[in-house]
Formats: sequence, C-alpha cells, structure tokens
Amino acid sequence: MKLNYSFLALLGCILFSFSVIEISCKKEADQPKIPVITTLAISDTSYTTAICGGDITSDGGDEVHTRGICWSTGANPSTSNSKTIDGKGIGKFSSSMANLLPGTTYFVRAYATNTIGTAYGESVSFSTKTYPTKGTLIGNVKLYDRYGNENHVYTDVKIELTDTTNKTIIVFPGPDGKFRVDNLLLGNTGLFIDKPGYGILNSCVVRHTKIIDTLSTIELLEELPFAFQNYQVSYSAGMLHYDEYCDYVSTDSYMVTNLICFSKSPTVSLNNCSLLAWTGSYTNVAYINSGSNASTSFSFTSFSNAGFKSGDIIYSVEYPVGQKFFSIYYDQLSIFNPFTYKIGNQSNVDSFVLQQ
Repeated sequence: MKLNYSFLALLGCILFSFSVIEISCKKEADQPKIPVITTLAISDTSYTTAICGGDITSDGGDEVHTRGICWSTGANPSTSNSKTIDGKGIGKFSSSMANLLPGTTYFVRAYATNTIGTAYGESVSFSTKTYPTKGTLIGNVKLYDRYGNENHVYTDVKIELTDTTNKTIIVFPGPDGKFRVDNLLLGNTGLFIDKPGYGILNSCVVRHTKIIDTLSTIELLEELPFAFQNYQVSYSAGMLHYDEYCDYVSTDSYMVTNLICFSKSPTVSLNNCSLLAWTGSYTNVAYINSGSNASTSFSFTSFSNAGFKSGDIIYSVEYPVGQKFFSIYYDQLSIFNPFTYKIGNQSNVDSFVLQQ
C-alpha cells in the first residue's frame, strides 16, 4: 500500500500543535493569581465604630501576606483609604473600624494581597448612628433650715431649666424632692431653683450630654435673717480692706462666714460676678452690733486670672453665709456639682479702682 506522505505530514503538524497547546495550558494553570475574597456583613455599628471582616477562600496559589478591610465615604474604597491590617493567610477574619463620624454613610471592602496583587471583596455600605438631640435630666433637691434640719415640704419649690434655644421648662419636684425632665435638648442647660425664704440656686450651667444625666443632690438652706450693711471695700498692695456693719439681735445663733463678690458690673451679685472671696467668720452669732476694719491678703494675680486688669473699676458686694452648710462650685462647665449657696441678704454695693 502506497503511503500518502502529505497526509502524514499534516497529521504530524496537528498532533504537534495539540501538544504545544496542552503544555501551554498546563503552564498557565500553574501560574499564581490574586486571592479570592468576599466582604462579610457589617455588625455592631455605633456612633463612631463598626465591625466588618472578610473571608478568603483561595490564596490564588500564592500566600496572602496582608489582609484587612478598607473604607471611605466614597464607593469602592481601596487600601489607599482608611484600612486595617489583620494578619495573613486564608480563612475568615474580623476587623474593627474606629474614629468614624456619627450619622455618616461609609463604604467598606475586605482586601487580600499576595505577590501577584490585591483582591477586593464586594463593596458594602452602612451608616453610623446619629447622636440623639434630646435626653433626660434627673436631679434631687434637699431643703434644710439654718440649723441643718431637713425640711420635707417641696410643694412650693420651682425648678426652671433653660435649654440651648433659650426655651424655659418649669418643673416641680415630687414629695421626695426628686425631679425628672424628659426630652430636654442636649447641650449646656441653665438651672434655676427657688423656694420662698431659702437661698436660691441660679445661673448654674450643667453640661447635659447623655441620654440620661443625673445631677448631684442640690441642697438649699433657709436664708439667714440678716445682712452686712454699710459695706465699704478698697484694695492696695495685695491686701483687700473692707468695713462691714450689722445690727442684729436674736436668740438664734449661727456659724457665719463672709462671701465677697467682684464684678465689672455695678449690678454685682452672686449670679453676676467674676470672682469670689471668703474672708473672716463669726462663730455662734446671736448678737451683732459692730463695725470692722478688716483686711485679708488677696493677690493681684487672682484678679488678673479672673479677667480684671489694672485701672479697672471693680464693684463689690458682701453676703453672710451659713458656713456649716456652705458649698459653692464656680466652674460649672467642667463639673456636675450644682452651684449652690445658702446665704443671707446682700449688703450695699461698693467699688474701687484696681491697682497692682
């Protein structure tokens, strides 16, 4: 039988081509690729944090040396945006996002990197929680007479709260002196408490920032029945000089100290002052008919730290204060202790020119 050499040659070419293709396919199949990864669901979303993660099902034939999540406020974030680095290798992993903005929509993707490149899971969006605008303020009022005995009558106590829009809310405490205000706008809140015949709590500012805030117990003392009269004050060489006169006779006795208030305003009072000073005291006062020529050390720095400067006209007024029950906290923007005072009536207003 005569062979057809042309046919054999064609057959050989075909077989050779198949072998080349097969070898080429095997080589391509053996080449490493980027990993295969999916983005896990978002969980535990708060105002500024959230948790996400990824699942790497294949390393592409090359070890995953970096993995994590990346996020931004734009779609399809990459590792050039905010990201975490959470170990290496395949499998599931979890990661936390922090320092997020409240009430903001974010996009997040899981990523995995080997020597070939970086693979990303699908882009998942979520929104952080929005801070509330209102909350609840809880407080407690305690009333004492001038000897420290508790007065349990709260029916004529009035509480006024002024929110950040200057809206005033009137609240009356319960029979136990406790009060609660719901749906109060968050922010610095003015507080005024009044009971006839008692020291007042006025111009206090509380920082209301939580869903539920609790004030310290507010204590008010029955007003002392006398005042310092014909009050005069001067200042020189770091010394505060003052004269006070009081004419009072009673069978009662008190522990009384002096509280002096300073302001640039002629309407100076406990509720309108920039600086407070405590001076001498009277022990077991039952009878006062006196004048004094007293002085106490008071540095110029104390005035300058309160915003006064040399040459300013400073107005001053004096109050008698029940020392045993006296408590006052001046910087209300940094603490929750209420601005409370248990006082008698103020004296006249006097003034002096501040000289260093």
